[in-house]
Amino acid sequence: MFDAISTNETRFFREPHHFEVMTSRIFPRWKALVARGARERRIRIWSAGCSSGEEPYSVAMALLEAFDPAEWDLRVDATDLSTRVLDIARRGEWPARKAADVPEPLLRRYMLRGTRSQEGVMKAGDAVRAIVRFGRQNLMEEPYPMASGYDMILCRNVLIYLGYANRVRVVHNLLSHLVGGGFFFVGHAETLAGIADGPKAAGPNVYVK
Repeated sequence: MFDAISTNETRFFREPHHFEVMTSRIFPRWKALVARGARERRIRIWSAGCSSGEEPYSVAMALLEAFDPAEWDLRVDATDLSTRVLDIARRGEWPARKAADVPEPLLRRYMLRGTRSQEGVMKAGDAVRAIVRFGRQNLMEEPYPMASGYDMILCRNVLIYLGYANRVRVVHNLLSHLVGGGFFFVGHAETLAGIADGPKAAGPNVYVK
């Protein structure tokens, strides 16, 4: 039933302004904190409502562009309600037309183009697959099994499908897994106004705890 009612709409680098905030503001901030000895070279990001994987793989590509995995401990945890789309995400394979959403330099570095029997297929390369982990999670089921301590949580275009009380509940639970100073992303039609008073706006649909 969950698979039947889930919309699962997504694409690579959806809402590009979010990736601009990451690459121009958040990632440099983390590097500066490391330089001052104020944080470890460890980054944990949660894509909550990851659908067929385009969002977490996009985040993984952005991370790998900014941080050397030989020097930084990088991981993107990705969860969704639907087992059907999680199967697609774990395979890391999509129709080749989706390549149009990936910037050309990243496409060449991190994606593979299918040939022969795989003609018309695009596949995630080993570098991005190595730092993304998938699991099923219904955000309405508590407690969440993942450990706290995320530096960033993306819950984009999920809250709009919940009633007010459930939005409050889900946001509260997600924020409890975010470190102080961590960043929380919601979709362009979503807001934390009237839902959570603690986080402060840090950009368009971006909040800091």
